[in-house]
Amino acid sequence: TISDVANQQSNEDTATGELAVTLGDEETAVADLTLSASSSDTVLVPDANIVLGGSGASRTVTVTPASNQSGSATITLTVSDGTASSTDTFVLTVGGVNDVPTISDVANQQSNEDTATGELAVTLGDEETAVADLTLSASSSDTVLVPDANIVLGGSGANRTVTVTPASNQSGSATITLTVSDGTASSTDTFVLTVDAVNDVPTISDVTKGGMQLAVALLIIGFVLMFFEVLLPGMVLGACAVLSLFASVAVAYSNTDHGNIFLIIALVSLAVFAVGFVYWFPKSYIGRNLISTSAVGDLGIDLSELINKTGSAYTNLRPSGTAVIGDDRVDVVTEGTFVEKDRPVKVVAVEGQRVVVREVEFLT
Repeated sequence: TISDVANQQSNEDTATGELAVTLGDEETAVADLTLSASSSDTVLVPDANIVLGGSGASRTVTVTPASNQSGSATITLTVSDGTASSTDTFVLTVGGVNDVPTISDVANQQSNEDTATGELAVTLGDEETAVADLTLSASSSDTVLVPDANIVLGGSGANRTVTVTPASNQSGSATITLTVSDGTASSTDTFVLTVDAVNDVPTISDVTKGGMQLAVALLIIGFVLMFFEVLLPGMVLGACAVLSLFASVAVAYSNTDHGNIFLIIALVSLAVFAVGFVYWFPKSYIGRNLISTSAVGDLGIDLSELINKTGSAYTNLRPSGTAVIGDDRVDVVTEGTFVEKDRPVKVVAVEGQRVVVREVEFLT
């Protein structure tokens, strides 16, 4: 006799565990009874995957389905005393599961700064999903050394590739993670990319000969125009001089590495020009001949003739104002003191068109 084993259910790639089977015989010692087993579907459950154990009346049976197989198989247990036999059957139902896709291992890589790895082979697989439908993605643990965008995936089906390019002038190590997914389950593989630093060749910008010559020419033209502006005041030449100087600076910045030098020269030149024109030129020989010392208006006199003449303050002098010298009103300035209206003053100096007066006690 043989006890009844109930129908069993398990998941794909999962054994049933030990199932108890009790044997018996009226004439034959149970130790002499033979227990055997077979499967109705040897693809799902090969006969070799049915393992019998125990001894005497207490026996066991363990059934392991074939890898990645699902479905139902009838397991037949047979007990024999050498002459007669009895059987028991039970159905094993194996439920299918979504197998995790597989990805091959990529070895750690090493490259020099600014050098890509080349195409690294990656093999994908899945028991249920077509390899063409598997999705491969990649990420970097150090996006400064290796931005995610610098990891390029290629290939198709089971045969994929990955190419990693470090960021420009970066060195160090980054862990690259490759992930394959079938839409439900996923698997990963990681490898370390070590980027060795290299001594970069120093660089030098290209100096355009023509650009330098043009910048110098514009600078010289600016100097010449400033000179003629001094000789022939009118502001037109002066404005052209300023434009020429700053055009020289613009050309220098665009075509050479000496833009700052040209800018400094232009600013210093303009400063010297302004100071010279305001302070030095009126006192120069040319300035004295070009700039009239006659009073503005209807005076019609040489202002230098006013020296030592006396008059009175026509307005308050703070220190500039108007004074009556003789019969004429003259724009004057004191030596820095305040002089009230109608106080007597004396012309002590004439500097170009500047008439300097001093308060006196009495008119002479």
